[in-house]
Amino acid sequence: MIRQRRTDESANADEPTGPLTRRGVLRAASVTVAATSIAGVAPAETGSRTAEIEEIDFRDGTPPVSDGPQGRDEVVFHAHGYTQSGNSVGIAETFRSTARDQGYDGTVAAITWDDSGLPGWAEESARDTGPMVADWLDSFRAENPETTIRLLGFSMGGIVTMETVAAIDGSFTVANADMIGSYEYADAPCQGVGYYEAIANSCGGMYNYWSANDGLARLGAGGASCASAETPENYADVDVTDAVGGHLEYQSSPGCVQSILDNYGDDGGGDCGGETETTTEQGFLAWWNGSDTATYSTTTDAPCGIEIELTSPSAVAEFDLFVTYDGREPTRDDYDDRSAGAGSDETVQASLDGATDLGLLVDAEEGWGEYSLTITERGQ
Repeated sequence: MIRQRRTDESANADEPTGPLTRRGVLRAASVTVAATSIAGVAPAETGSRTAEIEEIDFRDGTPPVSDGPQGRDEVVFHAHGYTQSGNSVGIAETFRSTARDQGYDGTVAAITWDDSGLPGWAEESARDTGPMVADWLDSFRAENPETTIRLLGFSMGGIVTMETVAAIDGSFTVANADMIGSYEYADAPCQGVGYYEAIANSCGGMYNYWSANDGLARLGAGGASCASAETPENYADVDVTDAVGGHLEYQSSPGCVQSILDNYGDDGGGDCGGETETTTEQGFLAWWNGSDTATYSTTTDAPCGIEIELTSPSAVAEFDLFVTYDGREPTRDDYDDRSAGAGSDETVQASLDGATDLGLLVDAEEGWGEYSLTITERGQ
């Protein structure tokens, strides 16, 4: 199961705090850092075209629809990072190979964009590529109306993904618009920044897979940083720190790739949530009653997802949430998922594959106060 956290912490001092536009204004303060780090860590390679991985190359403009895989059940379009255009197909193949090992048999294609020049120029190019990808996908949909479309952007390819969603702007939807190790700004998904409505209206889900071990990413280094704002309901940060040890390890990490596949589900995307059930429980924790446990059994006909949200109005409470997916009683040392950040507002989200018995633990790390535990089950 995946471990996910929605964050609304204040932006770090090194992160931008002003609003973004969809086209993205380059921020000079980040260019020097990028020039001395990204270029040195993500070298370009010249790779031969890998069998079955089809390349959609936007470096010289919008390519014909026929360059993409035709008549497939679903396609994951992988967008590479900075200085990787020469090995775009090879990097997509790494993701596909790892996904194959996890049992995924869908089609993977490579989106190639112009990442030449200094980081600032490449970032501007990534933002310019997004609308071209959106136009191409619109034409691709017309030729392949039964194909499920999923986007996966790595590093600066995450900017391509975000700008693609912005250009789609609700005119159609893709099943997933995901990012791994994204170099997009950490406040990009936040309400009031410029991408919020497009994310909400243009994709079934946007999952941002981040690792605290990633020293190069922005959004991919710690998730969304929204201060007091919110992210769209269909956006979630997924912590893959335990599975990803550095910026270049996402595609080859079985744990990270399995988390991505968990959010694809079994239905081809977009239908999870057709049926929902919501349950809310109240409780109180203090020194004489430091934890509460409960169980929850799914009730929808075909459970496909779950969100457990813990909130407390107490200013002195620091409550943590632990979850199991086989009905056993969780502890701080024995759990499948957890959300244990500062404060008492915690969220765990996961994909489900049929009827599931959940074990729940609300534990007071310190402090006391009332709490609410809201469980939202999604079915197909």
